[in-house]
Amino acid sequence: GSARIFRELQKEFFKYDAPEDWAGFAPTYADEEVLFSSKGEVDEIASLTNGVKFVGKAAIKENFMLYNKEFSILHFAMHAKIDNENPLYNRLLFEDGELTASEIYTSNSQANLVVLSACNTGFGKIEKGEGVMSMARAFHYSGIPSVMMSLWKVPDKETKTIMVDFYRYLKKGKTKSEALRRAKLDYLDKTSDTALKHPFYWSGFVINGQTDPIKIKNAIHPMVWIVLSICGLMIMAYLIKRSR
Repeated sequence: GSARIFRELQKEFFKYDAPEDWAGFAPTYADEEVLFSSKGEVDEIASLTNGVKFVGKAAIKENFMLYNKEFSILHFAMHAKIDNENPLYNRLLFEDGELTASEIYTSNSQANLVVLSACNTGFGKIEKGEGVMSMARAFHYSGIPSVMMSLWKVPDKETKTIMVDFYRYLKKGKTKSEALRRAKLDYLDKTSDTALKHPFYWSGFVINGQTDPIKIKNAIHPMVWIVLSICGLMIMAYLIKRSR
């Protein structure tokens, strides 16, 4: 059951040393399905984490399948559809099609954290003795120790604000739960509209599984590489000159 899964996920085996820190997926949707803030969310977090963006036509299911073992954090700024009759058909909606829970179960992803910045990703059919059969649980079964998810359809503008601040605190070395707590408090501090302070807008996100801090490397500014390269060339030139 759920308790057994969480006990298993606490083991050192489920801490992965991924080559890269972060990847974000943000498909484009038409008409009433549009998520106006999802691209900006992924752009901003990618800049903060020195991460890789799969936006628009690059936000395809194939790229998830190809790279789900390359990144410590996988971030999905996309819609989810929940099938209350068969949880295995719960699915994330990529640019080119659907990734079902059953496909996630067998993906053997090696991320330390999945962030489901999407609608209704925490809800699913309640099975006797098994807890909530949700999209988050599918990722846990695939071997991912920590999942951040929404318990209801949170508006995407408010989602972006909380998500970006969550990563700021994560980067400072806070635990996942503390980073989320502070991001919610910051949202309340920065929001002057009383109506937008209602818990509907900020309390829907929760952390499931491991809450340990997760390392995000500080990006080195390109100018630093340029300066180091110039210094290296100058040292080489000096050594060559001396050897003559």
